[in-house]
Amino acid sequence: MLIVILFVFRNAPVGIRAGIASMQQIDKAIEEASCDLGASSFTTFRKITLPIISSAFFTGLAYSFVKCMTAISAVIFLVKGDWNLITIAILDAVESSEYSQAAALSVVLIGIVLAALGLIQLMVGAMGKTAAAPRKGKA
Repeated sequence: MLIVILFVFRNAPVGIRAGIASMQQIDKAIEEASCDLGASSFTTFRKITLPIISSAFFTGLAYSFVKCMTAISAVIFLVKGDWNLITIAILDAVESSEYSQAAALSVVLIGIVLAALGLIQLMVGAMGKTAAAPRKGKA
């Protein structure tokens, strides 16, 4: 749990900054028009703002995730003897000249990161599509 808290506080500013930069680019008139037409603040955020910032959200999330999966510097101080993280195992294999094991673990780590990034991309894409999809029966 301590490692998760460490990564949340260590990488949160990058994602937050990406979201703020993306939201600052949205013209206020778009949100005001939505509110003037009777949409609530939540509906405006869900149907207008969220699809616009979804790419920045994905970028911040992907950056933070990759940094967390490949971090050694902060984790090495928090790892107990009974926990063996893959990045620490790669480092140990390299130090003991077991390059084939280090390469295999690196491929596994790359596979995990790619699979997670694909899943994150699907979730963000689905979130943007459902938020931007028009309702049936309304013009």
